Amino acid sequence: MQDPAELVSRDGLLRTRIVVERRKVDVAGRKLWALTYNGRYMPRPCGSVRATRWNSTS
Repeated sequence: MQDPAELVSRDGLLRTRIVVERRKVDVAGRKLWALTYNGRYMPRPCGSVRATRWNSTS
């Protein structure tokens, strides 16, 4: 398995699309149904957020 692609914001705004689908994947030579994220299988969703500044419009 490979690490997922890193999504990086530009000028404090992150624009991305995450597509979650149920697909048949190969895990250790066995075919099984699993959730995929942007077409890639990950045993569990992963993510981290690092805030560099906070903008409020209120």
